[in-house]
Amino acid sequence: MSQSQPPQAQSSMSGGGEQPFKETILQILSNQQALMTQLSQQVSAIQGNVQNANRNELILDSLATNITEFAYDLEKGCSFDAWFSRYADLFEKDAAQLADDAKVRLLLRKLNPSAHERYTSFILPKLSKEFTFEETVAKLKIIFGTPVSTFHRRYQCLQTMKDEDEDFISYSCKVNKACVDFKLQELKEDQFKCLIFVCGLKSSKDSDIRMRLLSRMNETSDMTLEKIVEECKSLINLKRDTVLIGGKPPSSTVVASNAVRTQPNRKEKPNRAKDQAPKTPCWSCGGMHFSSQCNFKDHKCRDCGRTGHKEAIAAVFHPNLGQSREKESKEIGTSIQRKLSSLKMSRAAGDTSRQPSTVFRSTSS
Repeated sequence: MSQSQPPQAQSSMSGGGEQPFKETILQILSNQQALMTQLSQQVSAIQGNVQNANRNELILDSLATNITEFAYDLEKGCSFDAWFSRYADLFEKDAAQLADDAKVRLLLRKLNPSAHERYTSFILPKLSKEFTFEETVAKLKIIFGTPVSTFHRRYQCLQTMKDEDEDFISYSCKVNKACVDFKLQELKEDQFKCLIFVCGLKSSKDSDIRMRLLSRMNETSDMTLEKIVEECKSLINLKRDTVLIGGKPPSSTVVASNAVRTQPNRKEKPNRAKDQAPKTPCWSCGGMHFSSQCNFKDHKCRDCGRTGHKEAIAAVFHPNLGQSREKESKEIGTSIQRKLSSLKMSRAAGDTSRQPSTVFRSTSS
């Protein structure tokens, strides 16, 4: 039989079993507390994100209402540069709390349908969300910018004049804008000399050289007068070589031949006053002279009633009229023969009451 343990040993054994149990309970409670803390942090983070999202949406909506829609129209001066310069501070300061992609959405949101369609077609196969805000602005300036070179703006600035009905304030605004477009701070001394040089080439003979120099000035910004002169010499030599290969005569011969070619073919008009023998008779009277010199050009024909020819020519224009006149003359001849035969018969019978003059008078009538 086993002996019963003393009460002190039993208490020590019971105390040793309670200690691990308490530690387990404390560990479970600490794990639950850490889990609750993590959950509360997640909930607060979610709430913060929701609040930020709501705040961003509110900022987007408020900014969108303050920005007008962009419509590209060069005839009215509506370019993207001019439109964006009006709202650059708004995107930089008021929209500073927005993320970069939110700024891109806000910018594209203010494009009209045609401009948005043009932009999305330009960046294909990529999407608008793949570009940053700065890249989007740069591409929009390329697509909807003013297709005018720097030289054009500077030349227009030098040609600025005040209109008669324009006040001085409007004129000062025009001068200020033209000078800003001139980009005076970026202009170097050599560039200004080149600008004056090209502006003086106004002759039509220098059109090819002027175009070549403008192309070179737009390509590079380090042009000097010496380089421009070299370009002019190179182009002149190129023209001479082209003429030489084409087999054309020298310039002096070309000018002389052009001068001869440009003279009209002057044929001496025949002098009708000296030449009095035309090839065909006059159609007004049938005489051998020109119709402009005919005396019957204002004559009215008694046979046909027309003006411009005499009676003998009427048969040429009216064949029926000639036939009728021939028939009439035959009838008159026959009538005369009858009268003469009757006169002879009357004389043979001793009847002298009728005289020949009477007979011819009656036939002529």
